[in-house]
Amino acid sequence: MAQYLKLAGEFSVKPGNLIYVGPVIAGPDFLVAVPQEITTAQRRGMSSQGLIGGLLAGAMKDPNDVLTDRKVDIPDNVLKHPDWPGDRRIRQGLVFFKDDIKALRVHWWGGMTFALGDKRIAVPCGVFRRGKINTFLRDSGYAL
Repeated sequence: MAQYLKLAGEFSVKPGNLIYVGPVIAGPDFLVAVPQEITTAQRRGMSSQGLIGGLLAGAMKDPNDVLTDRKVDIPDNVLKHPDWPGDRRIRQGLVFFKDDIKALRVHWWGGMTFALGDKRIAVPCGVFRRGKINTFLRDSGYAL
C-alpha cells in the first residue's frame, strides 16, 4: 500500500465559505493541503459571468485565511518519500493531524467531510475514487 494518496485539488471551509485551491494529500498520520489560492464561492461564481463578473470578482476584498494556525513546514522525509504525490518544491502546507479530525465521512457521491473544532472541511474527491480513498483511509487508521 502506498503511504500517501492525493485526494483532491481543492477543499472548502465553513463557516466562511472559503475555497482553498491546491492539492489535498492523505498520509498515515495526517492530511495535508497545499493551497496556492484562497477564494470564495461568490468570487468564483462572479468570475465565470464574463467581463463584468470578472471585474466585480477582482474588486472584492481577499478572503481571510481561517486556517493560518495549521500552516507548517512539511518535513523533508515526507517530501522526499517516493509515494509523495505533491510538488516537492512546495515546503509549507496546512496539516490536519489524524487525532484532531472528527466526524470523518466519505460520502456515496465521492465527497469527503470532516470537522476540526468549529470548522467543517469538505473535500470533493469524485465518485469513482470513493472506494480507493475509503480503503486508504481505513488501512491508515482513520476513524470512518
